[in-house]
Amino acid sequence: MTEPNPKSDPSNSQGKISPISGIIGAAISALLAYGLYRFTLNVAHKLAVSPFQNAQTLADRVGAAVRTILLAMGSGITIIFGVIAIGLVLLTIKQIYTKVLDANS
Repeated sequence: MTEPNPKSDPSNSQGKISPISGIIGAAISALLAYGLYRFTLNVAHKLAVSPFQNAQTLADRVGAAVRTILLAMGSGITIIFGVIAIGLVLLTIKQIYTKVLDANS
């Protein structure tokens, strides 16, 4: 019988995140959040400039629903990426703080 290779076994990986990778991940997430924020603002502005005259027909009602879904998804995804960026920055601060305390001990 052969022993499993510990390098290729994903259950043995510790998944340690270095402060540099945390900052890079936070920067990527923040850039995505900012881009989606600008997209959502642009869509909201375009939709506010061209409102529906009346919502009598089915096409108008479907169009209003699509507008609402676009704005809701854009806002939600923006918030998610923003929270991820903040969380990664806080994780990096915690890691640096822990390393400093361990070095002083």
